[in-house]
Amino acid sequence: MKVKVEDHCFEVVLDSKNCVYKLQIENKTTDDFNLIKNIVLDKPINSAINDLVREIPTKGYSTWLKALQALKVARGEKVLYSYNPKRDEIICRCQGVSATEMKKEMQRVGFSLKQFMQSSSCGLVCQSCRSDLQQFAGLLERKNRLIQGKSYKEWTEIIIQALPGFNDFSDLQLDITKLQLRDIHLPQLYFDLLAADMATKELEIKLTNYLARELQMPIEVRLTALF
Repeated sequence: MKVKVEDHCFEVVLDSKNCVYKLQIENKTTDDFNLIKNIVLDKPINSAINDLVREIPTKGYSTWLKALQALKVARGEKVLYSYNPKRDEIICRCQGVSATEMKKEMQRVGFSLKQFMQSSSCGLVCQSCRSDLQQFAGLLERKNRLIQGKSYKEWTEIIIQALPGFNDFSDLQLDITKLQLRDIHLPQLYFDLLAADMATKELEIKLTNYLARELQMPIEVRLTALF
């Protein structure tokens, strides 16, 4: 993957064992950078980063710090740079493809994982990201599939808009901000509950009855308590 840190553009490649297989810097080769490569190459990414931190000199350390940032990005850390303001999760480290980039390309190829891998080369180098690719592709496909004529986004908006009326329907007083819609598999609706003082089973039953009435269809609410 290529990582731009200020005026430096690094190429970092991790192998299938998560070791630093390659570290290059475009159009610049210095004695400092050769020292950096000797420290990190062929080491597990965590060990490479720790060893580099210990060896950073007290003077002339600019290239060292930039190389350290590049390695952290390759490890998957959500480091904020000017070119990545959303702190995208890196899905494929070999190709440097983020979640946002994968979503955009999946939309272009009609949510076909096979076509996405062919067009992007993700999952074809070290192949360690294939399970992540399959999981994220499944999530994208499900969220873009029509459910009873409505998109996942439309159902999400309808359900969230209906929730504030729950307290008028039930004797249970619920802080709606503590209830987060996690997933939709009609007739099941999956919520995360962040309120420690609520009886989960009783709330499930009352939410089921309320949302079935509001949506005018059979609904089964499933809560996961996260407190």
